[in-house]
Amino acid sequence: MLDEPVSALDPVATADFYALIRKLNREDHIAVIMISHDIQAAVKQANRILHLDSTLRFFGTTAEYLQSDVGHAFCEA
Repeated sequence: MLDEPVSALDPVATADFYALIRKLNREDHIAVIMISHDIQAAVKQANRILHLDSTLRFFGTTAEYLQSDVGHAFCEA
């Protein structure tokens, strides 16, 4: 479980960190739970999104999140 793990990292270190997390998850089959306020990064990195805002707003795949009302509200271009 990771709580805001890249909040103090520069862009290069952030990219390296996400690459390591992807490797652990996809190649070594290690589940990763990451808490983040950066929804744009979460959508790029996650398989599933749990969106909380004092209540459960959404839980499902990243693709489903992007199609949901909540996803549209938080991922507008």
